Amino acid sequence: MDIISSISQSLSEIHFIGQFVGWIHGLVNDYGLTVILFTLVLKLITLPLDYWSRLSMKKTSAAQKELKPYIEDIDKRYPDDPQKANIEKQALYKKYNIKIASGCLPMIVTMVIFIFMFQGLSAYSSYSSNMLYNKLAASYNSAYNEKYAYEQRVADKEVIDALNAQISELEKLGENISEEQKAILDGYKSDLSGKISERSVKEKSAGEAAANAAAATFDSEREGFLWVKNIYRPDTWAQVFATYDEAAGTGANGQGIDKNKVSKEDYNLIYDAVMLSDAGKGYTGNHWNGLIILPVLSIGLAFVSSLISQKANKVKGGVEDPQMEKSNKMMMFMMPLIYAFFVFQYTAAFSVYMVFSALFSILAGLIINPITDKKAEAAIRAQFDSNKPSYMRKK
Repeated sequence: MDIISSISQSLSEIHFIGQFVGWIHGLVNDYGLTVILFTLVLKLITLPLDYWSRLSMKKTSAAQKELKPYIEDIDKRYPDDPQKANIEKQALYKKYNIKIASGCLPMIVTMVIFIFMFQGLSAYSSYSSNMLYNKLAASYNSAYNEKYAYEQRVADKEVIDALNAQISELEKLGENISEEQKAILDGYKSDLSGKISERSVKEKSAGEAAANAAAATFDSEREGFLWVKNIYRPDTWAQVFATYDEAAGTGANGQGIDKNKVSKEDYNLIYDAVMLSDAGKGYTGNHWNGLIILPVLSIGLAFVSSLISQKANKVKGGVEDPQMEKSNKMMMFMMPLIYAFFVFQYTAAFSVYMVFSALFSILAGLIINPITDKKAEAAIRAQFDSNKPSYMRKK
């Protein structure tokens, strides 16, 4: 009979993207490397969308460069009527199929990738946390039963229950109890006290053995990454092993532990085993799970990637629409701030994704941007040479 309940779950039950992450993990047997490969796969799948986004942005920038003299001409013709000037500018943009909203394309591409990534990593992280809990529970149960077998526990309980029943019967006699019966009652109480003490010693010894076994299993089964002790926990000051409220929560720290399947009492036996037992590897006190390096690095690289992307999309001598400029600046600062919330709250695996996603984006830009530069400028120049605004057409 198990002391701690386990969680019944199979990989096929989780989100299909999580299953794909699990498949990669099964191949490489390293979750940090799994996240890196998963990030690369996502980037490759969305590469056509990324390419189209960069090309569209570059075309818009190139078109604005070509339109610069025409925009200036409109401003000269309507110096006192900005509304009329704006109407003509918008008509000009429409004529040459310039979509100012294309400035939001990189953000859209980033969010599409982010959603797929988040679904996959969240699903598999929850599944892995459940499986790790099952392994710890199995180690705990096995060691406990080996030290204090279920059959022996049942036999001891039967003896204690029988003594309690006999004591209860004699105590019902009250003042009518005889001296002989008193002596028997005292004997029963003494036997009961001894049996309870004996059982307590057995339970304590079995509990210590079980806790040490669970802690040893955690130390051998936990997956770290570089300086991070447990990749399924944040690379921050967080403890290496989640509390019950964190593990069973629905917020950022939630790890998918089902409260209906695992009681707080059962979970805390495992938690105490990992964090407090003699076999624990110093996970208590001020021992952080990480060093906050991955979160800081991911935020910094996200900002750098965004900055490089914006600079690459600008055309020398061009004029940038205020709306696009505002959108670009918002993306450059807002996205790293949004990521900051996630990398400090969610698993270190999320930070690993952010770091390598930014690196892959920078690398993709170095390869794609020269190609889109030539294509965009050639396409826009050909379009304008054959279809200039009538009031600016050369005679």
